[in-house]
Amino acid sequence: MKKKVIIYPARHSKHNLYIDNLYHTICDEYDVVGYDEVKKQGVKSILSADIYHLNWYENVKKAKVFKKKIFIYVLKLLNKKIIWTVHNNVPHEENVRSKYIKIYEVLS
Repeated sequence: MKKKVIIYPARHSKHNLYIDNLYHTICDEYDVVGYDEVKKQGVKSILSADIYHLNWYENVKKAKVFKKKIFIYVLKLLNKKIIWTVHNNVPHEENVRSKYIKIYEVLS
């Protein structure tokens, strides 16, 4: 049975080939779904994966910082494997850098 991988934010991207390349690289070995797909099915579906591959998790809106931190804490409590691909050492937008640091502290 293949392990399930959830790719955040999505399994496919029209704007960035990185996600598509990642998907095609691992889809033979893993059951890969996008976070955008499973979030529609609810919490049980979100937490059903074995591995979570986070991309651009540093892109945060003010209201989502707390939710993102809680999500990471829950994954850690459930002993889920987390892969965080850092695409930018710090976000491009200066106004979200302090929020990013809060997310970074939880992930590291």
